[in-house]
Amino acid sequence: MDILGFIASIIGSLAWPLVVLLCVFLLRKPLAQLILLVRELKYKGLEIDFGERLEQLEEQADRDSLPSIQPVAEMGQAPSPEVRYWETIERLTEISPRAAIAEAWRRVEWALEDYFRRLGLQRPSSYQGMLRVLRSLERVPRGAMSLFEDLRVLRNRAVHARDFDLDSQTAVEFARLAERLIASLESERAQG
Repeated sequence: MDILGFIASIIGSLAWPLVVLLCVFLLRKPLAQLILLVRELKYKGLEIDFGERLEQLEEQADRDSLPSIQPVAEMGQAPSPEVRYWETIERLTEISPRAAIAEAWRRVEWALEDYFRRLGLQRPSSYQGMLRVLRSLERVPRGAMSLFEDLRVLRNRAVHARDFDLDSQTAVEFARLAERLIASLESERAQG
């Protein structure tokens, strides 16, 4: 093997690793975003992220002065639809926290449908459409709209993510935030 053959051999051996390094360098920002996404989708990490996000939303709802709700134990009344609902949520969280989150979100959807109906408006079919209409009406507090968006994202993660496991307390916290959102819509409607 002569010197030119040796150099060609070295260049051929180094070409693919250099191309890979060049691609990593050029795509470092998109790859970094993908790595962050993968961290969020980790089995136990997702549960922690979900719970932490709910805590942040609870604090934000308090800052935005959204109506608070009383837990079932504090209601101390004969079984009403509300008491039965919370009993159902608590039972569901023991069996399937995902199902409890889906049930809580279903009540949000019903409340939104009722809200649009009472305003005499056709409820848009997409959540983005609903947000556009709510923003254009300028009747729903920003905090409630922000909570709606965040809860929708968390609900989608809980219902659709694979290998997702969360505890019953986290599902109850989600349901309480959903009820605060519903109460905010109802109090706005009563004032409007």
